[in-house]
Amino acid sequence: TAYQKNKTNEAFKSLDPVIKGVLADKVLTYEEKMMLYQEGVKLGLNITETDRYLKEAMSREGGIRDESSAGETLNSSGQSTITADKKGDGRLTVEDLLESGMIEEYLKKGGDITGEAWVEFYKKIRQSFSIDSISEIKKIAEQKGIKHENNAWKQEVFARSKSSFEMVFVKGGTFQMGKAPGVRDAQPVHSVTLSDFFISKYPVTQGLWERVMSHNPSYFKGDDNLPVEQISWYEAVEFCNRFSETEGLLKVYTIEKDYDDICNKNESDRLKWRVRADFSANGYRLPTEAEWEYAARGGSLSKGYTYSGSNNAGDVALYLENSGSKPHPVGQKLPNELGIYDMSGNVWEWCWDWYGSYSSDARTNPKGPLYGSYRVYRGGSWKDPMSYVLPSVRGDSNPSFEFDFLGLRIVKKR
Repeated sequence: TAYQKNKTNEAFKSLDPVIKGVLADKVLTYEEKMMLYQEGVKLGLNITETDRYLKEAMSREGGIRDESSAGETLNSSGQSTITADKKGDGRLTVEDLLESGMIEEYLKKGGDITGEAWVEFYKKIRQSFSIDSISEIKKIAEQKGIKHENNAWKQEVFARSKSSFEMVFVKGGTFQMGKAPGVRDAQPVHSVTLSDFFISKYPVTQGLWERVMSHNPSYFKGDDNLPVEQISWYEAVEFCNRFSETEGLLKVYTIEKDYDDICNKNESDRLKWRVRADFSANGYRLPTEAEWEYAARGGSLSKGYTYSGSNNAGDVALYLENSGSKPHPVGQKLPNELGIYDMSGNVWEWCWDWYGSYSSDARTNPKGPLYGSYRVYRGGSWKDPMSYVLPSVRGDSNPSFEFDFLGLRIVKKR
């Protein structure tokens, strides 16, 4: 209709200054092209319309070098020439669609996704992306965290879904770390003061791990909400760095795989990578042992429970007596005072620290011994008796070892 045509023209006018800015340096990168597609969606344009308008602008401008992943360059006459891409027909790849943010943008507008909406969405993108069936677009949507519920496709944004990632603020404070005699290696009780930090609401799930690392090492599979396991300490710090990169944050860890760590005294460690931490960086990292215990006890909101969130282990924890000899999807038990789940049981969680004996001295933001043979893990697991899921219980292992009861939880500075 005339109204629709006028609306489209207004959208093109709004897109003009953005395109002009992008093409000012005579180069079109992949990131710039994806940004333009997203701007187009915000203005009510589909990808095909934005792509066609962009090519017209490039033709008018002349001399634009196309370095985007579409695999196209403009010849002297302004005609599009296909160079190379995975499909071989000039369309963007499935990987491009996954990274573009277009699925999320479309869903934010539409709310619940019906079968008819999927058909509409497929028609909008098939000319620009290498998608050849509606079933294929549904599979891609599943990868982005959209679940099929009650015959309708509902948006579950990746960064907010339980199966992926969410952080809880932990107000700093002072607490008594350790436990009276009777708990292994948790004496003497000593005063620890910590600064504010954020900690993940759930253990890192298999869904999140696979999205970041492109594989799933876990023994127990079948649900993206299951905690990831069978990961070494080295894999855990690598995950933190990669996840930081995807979020545009500064990496905490410098990992040097070709240099033996002189602080590592474990003769049976087959890797001995040199890993250094910059705790001033804003990226993701493993919690220190003190941060882990403080959060498990409820932080500044602690009510002094025996387990993380309750005096009844069965309310908050999965352990030998109630797990059915396997880990469970995260968040099935009650949270603790801070709203954090699964800090008692389900899977143990790697910490930053080398294992070492406690001192009675008061400490501020302790990061563990300077050297050692084993890295600490905390929390107990589905495989351990109830007495192991206390917040003060400590575990330790060769950092290169992997177990089906050992995963991770991550933190970041405020």
